[in-house]
Amino acid sequence: MSTYKIQRQLYGIDNWEDENDCDTYESYKEALNEIRVFIADCKDAFHEGYMSDYPSFNEFRIKKIG
Repeated sequence: MSTYKIQRQLYGIDNWEDENDCDTYESYKEALNEIRVFIADCKDAFHEGYMSDYPSFNEFRIKKIG
């Protein structure tokens, strides 16, 4: 069975780092949902004044690792 991890883009071309201390997900869909929930939480924090900005979906990718 395949596993997946979420990576977040850093500055520069093709420069990615693992998110959440390399949590792994059993499906692409599970990882995708995790990104969506994270961005929604950040948007809420932004609108409440706790953050100056929030990430976009394009800053993330899901990488198959096994």
